[in-house]
Amino acid sequence: APCVRPCVTPIEEIIADTDLIVAGATDCTAFDITGPVVVHRPAEDCMDPDTVILTYTGTDILGNQSSKSYYYILTPVDLTTIVFPGTHTGECNSSRLPEVTGEPTVNGFSIPFGSEVNAQICDLLINYSDTVIPTCEEDCDGSVKIIREWIALDWCTQGIETGTQILHLKDTEDPVIAPFDPATASVDPWTCQVDRYLLPEMSASDNCAPVAKLKKTIIGPAGVV
Repeated sequence: APCVRPCVTPIEEIIADTDLIVAGATDCTAFDITGPVVVHRPAEDCMDPDTVILTYTGTDILGNQSSKSYYYILTPVDLTTIVFPGTHTGECNSSRLPEVTGEPTVNGFSIPFGSEVNAQICDLLINYSDTVIPTCEEDCDGSVKIIREWIALDWCTQGIETGTQILHLKDTEDPVIAPFDPATASVDPWTCQVDRYLLPEMSASDNCAPVAKLKKTIIGPAGVV
């Protein structure tokens, strides 16, 4: 009987199933196995499952050949079984792409989607829209909360399932101060004065805020800066 898998099952997972079976093949002489040749047969009615056929061919040292096909039934996705990703927390400059922040899944398998390719799998269309909300004043660049609204459309039944995900991107790293060589300036022992001394230019960088918004302050004990 054909094996049954959800239609979002990656073909690599199906091939892995058959690889275990093929590994047990035997012959009275040495032989090689090629394949699989993968054939996808879409159902004529979108309410029916698709079929995937994997065919392997074995050839022994005498040129004798034998082929074996394995049939997989790909069942449509029940929209209510879609698991939308949960809250994601990341750095202000981290990626907002779903492959980083989380993708909708069915039985643990990600559902391909994207406005660029308008990916359609199992008569299922997935996409999202973002609403960006700054979490503080302009001085904390990049710290935002994003309300990501997911929508899944079953092209066959016209059913719709939605989910909401919160992305919190914030600045958790301190600025980095570029090192500079220390210098010493002494006062005149008679006048207790010192010629004008220019401190070295201090530079710093931050993973979120632009350099122009960084405030540089020098502090230290009396007589030392």
